[in-house]
Amino acid sequence: MKISIHDLKELTSINETFDYQEQIKSVVDILGIKPAHVLGNARVVKDEVVFDLNVRVDLELACSKTLKPVNYHMDFQAEIIFG
Repeated sequence: MKISIHDLKELTSINETFDYQEQIKSVVDILGIKPAHVLGNARVVKDEVVFDLNVRVDLELACSKTLKPVNYHMDFQAEIIFG
């Protein structure tokens, strides 16, 4: 996906939900995934675009000992710089 710098200058915040059900079908350790919620801000600094993001997602993983389903909540911050 390509986005022009001009379009990015108009973008100031992100509030999106992404569904990764199809992408994890071939991953053995991940049994299920809820939609991921991404919330954050975008800013242009010189010739770079900086995204400050918070990502939240609930996973159902296979226990490493019993292979039984285990619920796992991920909530993390990320700074991504495109330049």
